[in-house]
Amino acid sequence: VSTQSTGNFPIQNIHVMRESMLKLRNTVESALTTAAWNEGLEESGWLVHLKILLETAKFISRTIHRDGSSVLIHCSDGWDRTAQTSSLSQLILDPYYRTLNGFQILIEKEWLAFGHKFVERCALLDGNPDEASPIFLQFLDAVYQLLYQFPVSFEFNDHYLVTLYDMLTAGKFGTFLGNNERSRIGLAERTFSIWGYFWENIEKFLNPEYGVSSRQLELGDPGSMLEVSTESRDIVPWSTMYCRYDITRHTSDQGSNACGDK
Repeated sequence: VSTQSTGNFPIQNIHVMRESMLKLRNTVESALTTAAWNEGLEESGWLVHLKILLETAKFISRTIHRDGSSVLIHCSDGWDRTAQTSSLSQLILDPYYRTLNGFQILIEKEWLAFGHKFVERCALLDGNPDEASPIFLQFLDAVYQLLYQFPVSFEFNDHYLVTLYDMLTAGKFGTFLGNNERSRIGLAERTFSIWGYFWENIEKFLNPEYGVSSRQLELGDPGSMLEVSTESRDIVPWSTMYCRYDITRHTSDQGSNACGDK
């Protein structure tokens, strides 16, 4: 007996996501009150986009885990939304990918080997600015949402995610230079790997609340799938990323006004 379920989720294109992030950044820079922050955050639509992205990954995960079905993920080109949803669903399903080593492998296979256009999307080197879009940043934000909801389930902390994005956009390492594996031929001999930097500084990026045992990882604990909430109240602004340069706005409260009070 085989079953088939389909889902069509309205994850928007790169141009919509770029505009949404611009609005969010303008809000972070200009909102002087909680009311202005909340209004700007809602107008940006960023948290709504995150919600839809997580809903899609949740659907994929449940279809695999509960229905025992395979899932074909398809979008218009396969470089952006496919990488996002495939990666997030694997994080939800498999605790291995929530370890430092597993997360590195997840990015290598689903983003680097799969051909996400880092040069274009992150405007690196000679990337076309019209093709720039915060697709990988949005993925990292979605990972942060999972970390926020399940703080004992990830071996790494959110400082790891922030640093990963900073190092990518700074171009300090050759790991993300190029749009595919072919364009990176020879780079390993001429540049440094970002993964080496992380392993050399691992103590900075470990999550002290991590509570998954090595035995659970070995056995592939069937109860290890994350029951992700996509309720609006549970999807929060990533203040340690977006508001980190303004200490008057950065608070320990990650709620809707985390960046909004001056």
